[in-house]
Amino acid sequence: MTPFLLYIGRSSLYLALFYAFFLLVMRRTTFFRLNRILLLAGTIACFLLPLLRLRTVEVPLLMVGPLTEVASESDMGPSAASPFPYLELLYILGFLAVLGWTAVAMVR
Repeated sequence: MTPFLLYIGRSSLYLALFYAFFLLVMRRTTFFRLNRILLLAGTIACFLLPLLRLRTVEVPLLMVGPLTEVASESDMGPSAASPFPYLELLYILGFLAVLGWTAVAMVR
């Protein structure tokens, strides 16, 4: 998948988790200003979190038996195209449609 689709997927997952947290914990509170701040900050955080790269250290496993040669990407031939080539275009068109709909509603 393309990096843009991975970003959208991760961002959507973070938004779903944040929304579940908000429904479970903050839904019945009457601190409306705090709720508004948390919703705005949480939404912004959900869009920024997929941009963070966390480095992890891999511990090598104990190898038993002979080492085998791993095929490189150049040995596998040309890379396959994305299975959903128009998914990004569809997402952008949907975003623009909702943005236009919201702008028209705000003008009215």
